[in-house]
Amino acid sequence: MGSGGLKLHIAILLLLAASQRSAVAETPGVEFPVGTVVPHVTCLEDPKQSYALYLPSSFSATRKWPIIYVFDPFARGRDAAEIVRAAAEKFGYIVAPSNSSKNGAMGGSKEAAEAVWQDTHQRLPIDPTRQYFAGLSGGARVATSLALSCGGCAAGAIANAAGFPVSNAPSGNIKFAYFATVGDADFNYAEFAQLRPKLDASGAI
Repeated sequence: MGSGGLKLHIAILLLLAASQRSAVAETPGVEFPVGTVVPHVTCLEDPKQSYALYLPSSFSATRKWPIIYVFDPFARGRDAAEIVRAAAEKFGYIVAPSNSSKNGAMGGSKEAAEAVWQDTHQRLPIDPTRQYFAGLSGGARVATSLALSCGGCAAGAIANAAGFPVSNAPSGNIKFAYFATVGDADFNYAEFAQLRPKLDASGAI
C-alpha cells in the first residue's frame, strides 16, 4: 500500500471511530448495552448482590420504562432473562432477574429483592406505575409476597408453578393484576386447584 493509500485507510478508520463515538453520545445515560442480556450487574450499594439485565433495543434514557423483576429458585438470573427476552424486546420491558435469590428460609430473597430494586431505581429510568414481579416455583412465592407487601408499588405479579406465600391468603385488598400458571403434572397443581376458588371468594378477581 502506498503512502496515499495508507493515509486514506487511516482517515477512514478515524471517521468510523468518530461516528461510533457520536452514536454513543446520541444515546445519553445508557450505561448498559441494549438488545442483549447482561449476565452480571453488581449492585452499587451491596457488591455481594447482583442481577442479570435486559434492556430492549428501543431503550432510551429519555423516558421511563416498565420493568419485570424475576426470581428463580436457584438464582439463575441469566437463564431467567433469556426466557423472557423475546417478549421483553417485543413489548419494550426492562428485565432484572436476581442472581442471588434462592429457595428456602436461608435463600436471601428479601435482601436480594431490596438490592436489585434499589440498584435499578438508582441507575435506570423506571415507570413507577408499571413495576412487575415474576418467578418460578419458590421464586413465584417471592414475587407474590413482594407484590403484596410493597405498599402499592406493584402493577402485577406473574406466578409460575407456585401460588401465594404460606403466610398470605387471597383477599379483596389485592390492588395488582395477578397471573398464575401451572402444569397438570406439577407437584403444586393441587395447590392451584384450590387457589382459584379462594381468589373468586375473596373478590380479588
